[in-house]
Amino acid sequence: MKHSLSTCEQIQQSELASDIKKDFICANDQLHESFVNSPMVVIVYVFAVLLVAFLVFRSSNYDHKDPKDDNK
Repeated sequence: MKHSLSTCEQIQQSELASDIKKDFICANDQLHESFVNSPMVVIVYVFAVLLVAFLVFRSSNYDHKDPKDDNK
């Protein structure tokens, strides 16, 4: 199986790209690799999804009582 070049390696070979663009793309590539190789990202993602689901659930089940009903 042939290993393809990463985006950083491809942009480094380009003569048209500026140094800032090369640095940005290489930093993005490194960040992506660290996310892919770390199981902590999955744990944080699941926690965030559960937190949002909990907040939506709590806000949708708010009991809307009329002040008139308290006098009965």
